[in-house]
Amino acid sequence: NEKIEGYFRVCKEIGLDGKQGVLMPERNMRHLMLSDEVIQAVETGQFHITTMNNVADGIHYLTGYQLESLNVMAEVVLKDFKTILETNLPKRSV
Repeated sequence: NEKIEGYFRVCKEIGLDGKQGVLMPERNMRHLMLSDEVIQAVETGQFHITTMNNVADGIHYLTGYQLESLNVMAEVVLKDFKTILETNLPKRSV
């Protein structure tokens, strides 16, 4: 509650634009006790509270990609990086 309200105050101070909000675990939603001001901002679309069931849901919400897809993309980049290193760096002796 305090973290959400604190972040809301910061967003309000810099100017609510309807794009700010928080991402929180779904299971914690029932424990929320927010001020009327935050509730009104959520109801009018000035501030958003989005819930997730797990980290994969949060990553998908934030990036637009499924976690599995991001893992595949990261593996490709890391393999390419390893190839570049192995090709361009002198061999180290131990």
